[in-house]
Amino acid sequence: MVFLINHLNITASTMRVCLILLWIRIVVQPHILQCKAVQVFPPVNLTLTVSALAQVLLSWKPSPDQEQKNYTIRYDVKILTPLFEEYDTMKTHSFRTAVLHNGFSAHVRTLLLHKGLQVTSDWVTAELQPPPGAENTAVTGLSCVTHFTVSSTVSLHCTWLPGEGAPEDTEYFLFYRYETYTEECLDYIKDKWNRNTEGRFSVTHIAPGEIDELIVIHINGSSKYAAIKPFQQLFNQNAIEKVNVPRNVTVFFEQDDLVATWEKPLSAFPEGCFEYEIYLINLKSGNKQVSKTYLHDFRLRIDVTCRYSIQIRANHHMCSVSGFWSDWSEIVYIGRGSREILPEEMHQQQLTGKIAGFNILFTGKFMKAEKCRSCGKGEQKCWERPLGSSSSTIELFLCPTAVPSRPSVSPSHRQHMWSKLFPPIPTPRIKFRDPFPNHYERARSCASETWLEPGSLAEGLPCSDLHNNVF
Repeated sequence: MVFLINHLNITASTMRVCLILLWIRIVVQPHILQCKAVQVFPPVNLTLTVSALAQVLLSWKPSPDQEQKNYTIRYDVKILTPLFEEYDTMKTHSFRTAVLHNGFSAHVRTLLLHKGLQVTSDWVTAELQPPPGAENTAVTGLSCVTHFTVSSTVSLHCTWLPGEGAPEDTEYFLFYRYETYTEECLDYIKDKWNRNTEGRFSVTHIAPGEIDELIVIHINGSSKYAAIKPFQQLFNQNAIEKVNVPRNVTVFFEQDDLVATWEKPLSAFPEGCFEYEIYLINLKSGNKQVSKTYLHDFRLRIDVTCRYSIQIRANHHMCSVSGFWSDWSEIVYIGRGSREILPEEMHQQQLTGKIAGFNILFTGKFMKAEKCRSCGKGEQKCWERPLGSSSSTIELFLCPTAVPSRPSVSPSHRQHMWSKLFPPIPTPRIKFRDPFPNHYERARSCASETWLEPGSLAEGLPCSDLHNNVF
């Protein structure tokens, strides 16, 4: 029985092999033979031509010996330098944008397609040699930035460093190309050797609002003592745009919230294409925070007794790659006080004034008040008033001023005047939170992101934990 089963398995395997061989003979082999019968010739007259700044035209012709019949002919193209790239095309020419100061090389071959099968020819090769120039004479450190102007055009500003091997008499010249338009710079800034190191175009043919278009920058040079090697670089126009400052920044209090609103920067992009950072400083405590939002308004729970400064800046978001952040908007101050408090005044506020012939000094500290303070001429007057919290006190020192024309004020009169000016503060029924916390936590909405200076108590807390806190 076992022998019979093994025999049947061997027979079935043999039949499968025979069927596969039969299928290959009937279906596949005729096509292979047919393709082998057709010779595939490589293209001829492959040439590389510099058609514009950093642009190469590859062109070739089909081999005159190539049979056409019912075959589909395509061409494989490989760019080897400066960057590897591989693609295929049915055309006999192709434009590529690439920096050319280090040369350019490419391969092309014929690809014949027929009934799902393909046969290829050998490769043909062409090269462009690097342009002449002495080593280390090309510019280095090239950096460019664009601006969208009020006239709805785009300006361009580029800076660079002279090559280490460039003679002192080297003159550099800046060009840019955008699509089919090329322009030479006429406005330069020079270094101490009178060499051009910056170039500016106040108006260009760069189209505002386009996405991921390339700007070609070309800098060549001349010298009496050496051949200056040219240099090229490609920039994404969105990546080098310095966004304009947000407009019409308005800041106001709404109950216990600080609210800021603004308009999008001057730009060809619509409103939803920007992100914003809000830089807020509590001028009383010195605490700082930066919040991020994609909206055109910002709200934060604050201490309305404090004075704040706020600035806003913008960048691209969603619609294109990010560019350079805009400058910060002008500082807007809001809150009590008429000036910014200096850092050394952040933790101790002092106010002195003269009331009815007395010098009164207010000092808010987180420490126990002294028992007394000398007012001069051997006289000491001290009062201490609690603020409803045993840990926080305000020291009030009353000292008579030198007013010769006024009669002396008796101690009972002073005490009566004191009680009128500063009546006793009632003890609150509910113990308030310390009005001068060491660390300020922030309230935020989950529609924006915010971070504080290092060491903040709010670090790592979810949105819901921060809603009832103030900055």
